[in-house]
Amino acid sequence: MPLPSTVTAASAAGFLAAFALTVACGDRSVEEFSRHESDIAVPSDVAYSLIESTTDGRTWRRYALRINNMVSEPVLRQIATAETIRDRTKFESVSVAFYLPGMPYGHGCWAIAEFNPGLSVKFFGLTIESKAALLSEPLPTGCDVIGQWMSDTYHVSKFTITVENSRILISEVFFDGSRRNRELIEKASSEGRLFSCAEPSKAGDCWLVRADGDLEIRDDEGVMAQAKRIH
Repeated sequence: MPLPSTVTAASAAGFLAAFALTVACGDRSVEEFSRHESDIAVPSDVAYSLIESTTDGRTWRRYALRINNMVSEPVLRQIATAETIRDRTKFESVSVAFYLPGMPYGHGCWAIAEFNPGLSVKFFGLTIESKAALLSEPLPTGCDVIGQWMSDTYHVSKFTITVENSRILISEVFFDGSRRNRELIEKASSEGRLFSCAEPSKAGDCWLVRADGDLEIRDDEGVMAQAKRIH
């Protein structure tokens, strides 16, 4: 069954609308998803649609939404509050998981808003603020910079590959702010510049700088994620 039409803030101006759709997933029961669009005060360029809704019918209901871009925590709170207004009188726990474009459903969301019963929001990827902070960091000095890349959806948010004293190094910044440095070796590849760990990892981690400049993060099973070149 196709996903519902995308909802935007612009479409909400001046009128009240509600829609219901049926979602089936495996042996899960059919769910109703209702919305009062005029209650949602979000930027006009923000759009989102329902991926799935599930419940045990008694104590909890969970929504999964696809949102078109990163938004601030207050906007996430506004969306979650509007979408769950009826459910919060029926269930002890109600949650809304948000997925950014390109994030496969069921493999970790970008953020989750949960009423239990008070509202809490937890991010599992970059926020607007942390992304801006990473983008403002200067390039490393005293070395040759091969490139720098950023991903909004992978657990590693920023990659920098440099050459220092004939050693190739990769610096990784995780979405929680932690950092890791590893030494790399370059391998021959017809696809671009291919790097792997100098000390082989069990997963076979490697990084491919493609001809278009973007970075592919790979392991033994294939491409895990992609990151956009920023320098």
